Amino acid sequence: YDNFITDDIENVYEFGCGSGFNLLNLAAIKPELNLYGSDFVNSSVELVNEVGSHFDLNIKAELFNMLHPDYAYEIKENSCMFTHGSIEQLAGNVQNFINFAVLKKPKICFHLEPVVEVYDDTNLLDYLQIKFHLKRGYTVGLTSYLEKLQDEGKIKDFKCRRTWFGSKFMEGYTLISWRPA
Repeated sequence: YDNFITDDIENVYEFGCGSGFNLLNLAAIKPELNLYGSDFVNSSVELVNEVGSHFDLNIKAELFNMLHPDYAYEIKENSCMFTHGSIEQLAGNVQNFINFAVLKKPKICFHLEPVVEVYDDTNLLDYLQIKFHLKRGYTVGLTSYLEKLQDEGKIKDFKCRRTWFGSKFMEGYTLISWRPA
């Protein structure tokens, strides 16, 4: 978190927060932050709000559909937006969410996601991971879309780093970062 949630960041938004475990970790590490989670499942939102309230943490959650972003959803100044294993669930329909993030202009966005484009299909293990990724219907095209947006001048500082961490089936933790231009 220290690489992206720097001292000038006051608000952190996780999209697809699920149980809120990332937000809980952040609250322990950086309790001064305003933490916001969102998920398309109401039970996740209720859980995150209950945990935040129960432990008196600065965490709030709301419903949000990444496939059909609500442009009324407020992203405050001095913010960071991130995802962790949620863009993978969009089955390649990433443009609406990424366009939302570009328009909202957080200071930085980062993602920890499985990214099929980092694999080398001439390597047997990578080839099998590609097959698994595609069979599961995980997102394809995130990095190429971000590269396109950078070429168009809509984002800057796009980076994609394979972490070589995961399982024999897939690497779920490719690190992507970028900033709206």
